[in-house]
Amino acid sequence: MKFDLSKVEFSRNDLRLEIKVPKKLTKELAYFIGIHVGDGTLSFDAKKWHYIIGYTGHLIDEYEFHKNVIITLIKKLFNKDVGLVEDKRKNKSSIRAYLKSKAIFTFLSKVIDLPVGSKNNCRVPNIIKTANNKMKINFLKGLADTDFTLSFKAKYKKLHYYPVIGLRFVSKLLVREVNSLLLEQGLKTFFSPNRVNYYRKRNAYYEGSDIDINGVNNLNVWM
Repeated sequence: MKFDLSKVEFSRNDLRLEIKVPKKLTKELAYFIGIHVGDGTLSFDAKKWHYIIGYTGHLIDEYEFHKNVIITLIKKLFNKDVGLVEDKRKNKSSIRAYLKSKAIFTFLSKVIDLPVGSKNNCRVPNIIKTANNKMKINFLKGLADTDFTLSFKAKYKKLHYYPVIGLRFVSKLLVREVNSLLLEQGLKTFFSPNRVNYYRKRNAYYEGSDIDINGVNNLNVWM
């Protein structure tokens, strides 16, 4: 199914740089949407009239992912060259893929229906929920590569042997809908709709929702 691109607005700079937007949902775009839901932001600077899209991660742990995956995908999907901004200040250690484009911004916000500003009420876009299973899986892959965690717990032994895959997010609606997608893939999940979590970076507590995917059988399905 082709997108209705009538809401996409191209600036003069977009036209000069030959920016493009996808005409239909592909595996690459579904994966990119998952990345954006996990680590992306859309913000509009009204004073400078800038349409800003950004993706932030850890300077060391996620450098290769930003360099080899995110900016490569942006180039392939939108024909936009993106540089990486490194913040090496103490207690920062972040990396950011950062771009400005009215066309890409309006495509993501008005066609894909991704939120501008806060993602506290973010949800799985309808084009993903109504897509075929292959697209849903690629969306989950993008979200997993940015926001899921994998750890091994001791449980009943001294060794850390028991796998736990987890998602923590402020938007309860998003977590509920992601949980439904995971169940469709045959994963057995433990969904906590109301959970108070501690956010170490800001030394604060917030209420959100969690998903835990426990055990070796679940890990095999996940992989």
